[in-house]
Amino acid sequence: MKVGVCRVVLRIAMSRSLKTKRRILEPLKARLKDRFQISVAEVGNNDLWHWAIIGMSYVSNDARLADKVLSQVIEFLKTGEGEYEVTDYETEIISGF
Repeated sequence: MKVGVCRVVLRIAMSRSLKTKRRILEPLKARLKDRFQISVAEVGNNDLWHWAIIGMSYVSNDARLADKVLSQVIEFLKTGEGEYEVTDYETEIISGF
């Protein structure tokens, strides 16, 4: 079993409150889940209006597939709707359990 994990830091410049931040993040997480069949959660900067860290994972038999899917997710996020900006990300493929 191979598990691809990814941590992405997002800057949400237009956010003026935590409510606005959630209005942007919730549909984004749902789109990522539906489009890429990955698990997604907000994992950091929960109380900051303009910043979010989301964690994602993808499980596969093939490390190359897991890496490919996470790369596609990053590209999708980089070409976002302008509501957020990807400022940093890191991925890792974990082998075997």
